[in-house]
Amino acid sequence: FHVSISDGGEHQYLLRKLYNNLGFLMEAMVEAFPQSLLQLIAIVYFNEPTFLSILSILISMTSVCSKLFLLMMTSILISWSRKIFLWLCFVADFVGIFFIVCFAFYQPSNQELQPYFSTLQNIMLYEIIICVAPFAVVGSIGMHLFHSLRLIDRTAP
Repeated sequence: FHVSISDGGEHQYLLRKLYNNLGFLMEAMVEAFPQSLLQLIAIVYFNEPTFLSILSILISMTSVCSKLFLLMMTSILISWSRKIFLWLCFVADFVGIFFIVCFAFYQPSNQELQPYFSTLQNIMLYEIIICVAPFAVVGSIGMHLFHSLRLIDRTAP
């Protein structure tokens, strides 16, 4: 890990913080995120949400978001307002995905509401299939090609 002397003092401080917290970043990505997914699947599958399980999911999500905030702040390529905006976009998407999964598999206890939820669930499913999935696939392929071509350009003589 290298911190250049030419970096500003604030950036050096953030890079040292990032280096000191790499273990926590790994914990967020390897433990907290999968744990929140597994808990959400268990709640949806068994239809038994408890206060403790929901609180645990929220703590895991907060852990992931806070660690990403530190990672976002160490980037020197963009301005502070963009860093905050990108982080808020990630948080909104992250929480939105959990909300959509919870709502899509929710079974209301009042059977009179079931047809309404069925209709909304189908709308959300088709929205994801039509509006989200194609952009995610095209975007990930585009990012892969962009970085691959950039790597090829750097290594070319």
